[in-house]
Amino acid sequence: MADTYENIITAIHEHWKAHNNAYPQAIELTDATWQQVNALRKLINDSMAFSLKPGWEHMLHGVPLERGASLDAVRDMDGQHLPLPAPTPASAAPAKA
Repeated sequence: MADTYENIITAIHEHWKAHNNAYPQAIELTDATWQQVNALRKLINDSMAFSLKPGWEHMLHGVPLERGASLDAVRDMDGQHLPLPAPTPASAAPAKA
């Protein structure tokens, strides 16, 4: 799950680099990914006692999060859909020292 979040953040940063700091139009997520990402975000915010503003689940780093897509992707500033990398399965993740 953390891989998916990291992939989203990396995609936003890469878009900024490639497009002179312009924001992508949106991050499009499947319903399952949207729920997982927002559950992780809520857990982190709750553990730090941060209050969440209404609508927080629909925005990440200034980029709209859209749910209901058939594929997790970035919709870049030109409207092109760039698929997010698939998360690394837990069994394939490198062992931590």
